[in-house]
Amino acid sequence: VIQNKLKQYIDKYTIQHPDSLKISIDFLMNNVANSPEFYKYFANWIALNFEPTETKLMDSQAIYVHMVKNYFTTEKAVWSSPAELQGLNQRATEMELSLVGLKAPDVVSTNPRGQQKSIYEMKQDYIVVYMYNPDCEHCQEETPKLKAFYDSWKRNGLGVFAIAIDTDDAKWNEYINKVGIQEWVNVHDPTNKSIYGKYFVDVTPELYLLNPDRKIIGKNLKTHQVIEMIEKDKNQR
Repeated sequence: VIQNKLKQYIDKYTIQHPDSLKISIDFLMNNVANSPEFYKYFANWIALNFEPTETKLMDSQAIYVHMVKNYFTTEKAVWSSPAELQGLNQRATEMELSLVGLKAPDVVSTNPRGQQKSIYEMKQDYIVVYMYNPDCEHCQEETPKLKAFYDSWKRNGLGVFAIAIDTDDAKWNEYINKVGIQEWVNVHDPTNKSIYGKYFVDVTPELYLLNPDRKIIGKNLKTHQVIEMIEKDKNQR
């Protein structure tokens, strides 16, 4: 009974936007602050419900970070071990820098010619930050779609900063040539040091969209959603 009511409150009666969800969640959690069993159940259910792989909400990481930072502290989450809380907080910290609405982190990494390339040196109005793995089946489906969209929109001020992850240089270069994405800014860092902690990647492919102010205006996007986000951002200017 409680689970059904909780699910209705979060999924049906709350606008599915991070700001609205955080207000509803805080109201709920404050009302069960002195009821340990309800507090534990609600905190765990909400955090699990907004795991990036468990929801279609664009920026579910914002809810996950909010939950961990506010409700999974050593004082409040007494049912969790220090090691568990440390793991949760580390994951939330990895997500925290790439939430929608924030200034986009820069990435400086190496292109196929061995040159250092940066997101912030790109001149296009809108930039897709695309993280993929050449062996990933979903990436093999999405990359050609993104290439086709880029080809039709590059004259309108669209750029792609493509980051290959968890691969080697040979596979990376072969993939660039095979798919025909030489016009993109392609980078790869076998150590992941230049990428780690910048853009959170739960599964590949991961697509972020940056506007002319270099703010993140979209994430967890499919290619067909990019134009909608660009038009929405233009209308707000």
